[in-house]
Amino acid sequence: MRYIGLILVLLWAAVPASSQDAISLVQKLKEGTISRYNVKVQVAGTTKLPDEKLSMPVDAVLDLWVSHTVGQASKDGSLQVTIAAERASAVISGQKVELAKDLFPPITALVDKNGEITRLFAADPLGMSLPGINYKNMILLFNPYAPSDELKPGAAWSKTLSIPPEAEKYDLNCALEAVEKVEGARTARVKAQVKVIPPEGSSYSATGFAVSNYSLDDVRLIKSHAEMNVKMQSSVPSTPGGKPASDDPGDVEAKVTIDITSAPKLPSGA
Repeated sequence: MRYIGLILVLLWAAVPASSQDAISLVQKLKEGTISRYNVKVQVAGTTKLPDEKLSMPVDAVLDLWVSHTVGQASKDGSLQVTIAAERASAVISGQKVELAKDLFPPITALVDKNGEITRLFAADPLGMSLPGINYKNMILLFNPYAPSDELKPGAAWSKTLSIPPEAEKYDLNCALEAVEKVEGARTARVKAQVKVIPPEGSSYSATGFAVSNYSLDDVRLIKSHAEMNVKMQSSVPSTPGGKPASDDPGDVEAKVTIDITSAPKLPSGA
């Protein structure tokens, strides 16, 4: 009899880990939830102005502290989710500059009961955004967009998303890499290969990946690391006759790295 307990323990330990790791990654947004994140964006590459032969280096780091707020649900079950900047600074060519948070206007998304973004209300920060994952669409990283089935490490799924009224689309090929502890919470680590599908007639491309951890209790983003390779042509003004003013529009080639980490409160001095 004294060996029965030991046998039971050994039998329990012998159960394959994957059978215990079947999880659901359907996001459960809760009204009134406010989460805070630190978002660091590094841009490194080159840019060439129209009609210029030499390229200039691009080296900048943006440091944002943002809140992620889930609003009240409507009758159809949809929710408003708002990302708002609380503090912003940048390091450009080695010089740190404090930025007015008003330069990064709030982004509000309407999210239906299935977690799909049906409408985005956002203005471009500083009047522009590089293609790929950026301030305007980084809300894409806050949801793994997983199927409703229970998943085990190794499971894979694909999703093509758009965030109206924007015309571009996003191809995501995702895989559940592991179930692991991060910051004391049990999380799912999901890797997504990302390809941006530009609107017809656009002259840019953006491809990359994102590795994100989501808490298992409510599938809330804990942290994310994304890298995007971006190529784009600069816009060229037209002549009075409607023709491009230059045959050499210039271009930008850059690697954009984004790190999002959960941050319960702003740093001192904010």
